[in-house]
Amino acid sequence: MALVVAVSPASVVPAILMLHTPRPLAAGWAFATGWTLSLMLATGVFVGISGKMSGAGGPPPQWMRPATLILAALLILVGVVTWMRQGRRERAPAWLRALGSVTPGRALAAAPVLVSLNPKVLAACAAAGVSVAAGAQTSLSQWADVTGFALAASMTVILPVLSYALWRERMNEPLRRLKVVLERHDAAILAVILVAVGLTLLLQVA
Repeated sequence: MALVVAVSPASVVPAILMLHTPRPLAAGWAFATGWTLSLMLATGVFVGISGKMSGAGGPPPQWMRPATLILAALLILVGVVTWMRQGRRERAPAWLRALGSVTPGRALAAAPVLVSLNPKVLAACAAAGVSVAAGAQTSLSQWADVTGFALAASMTVILPVLSYALWRERMNEPLRRLKVVLERHDAAILAVILVAVGLTLLLQVA
């Protein structure tokens, strides 16, 4: 599930665009912080919805297996459809390019908006939340798992900013090339990840 979020252009491309603003590091860290916290909040909400946030561990509810099977089938289906509909884009959408001129405050505010408006990111958070609720034994372990998921899913947002902070001049061109590759091939990358995650879920409940 973290891979689905991590490879999404909604994660990586905005983070890279923040590094081309008038205050690149401030905007980059603001977005990375907001993105990670937003993923934690969204996943925590889905843990709570599953009815096990404050309860002790135990056997998973009866609806867990069929729900997981349905989710796995949907992920595989969406992955196949995404692969079949993939195309090559030369530029990011206009709304995404507009992020390149935001202030650090707006960068922080943009993160929860992008999380809440992206169906794939929300679906991954939902699946992770249900999985955490079914597997973790205590509330503390649930929140630890949620935090681990959010950090793993945010690595492609955090690492570009951290790399830019350490090697600013060296990272300009590699980050630019990475953005171009993700814009052009995001559908293929995401399709492979969706199918892989779907198959993994099927194996877990088989």
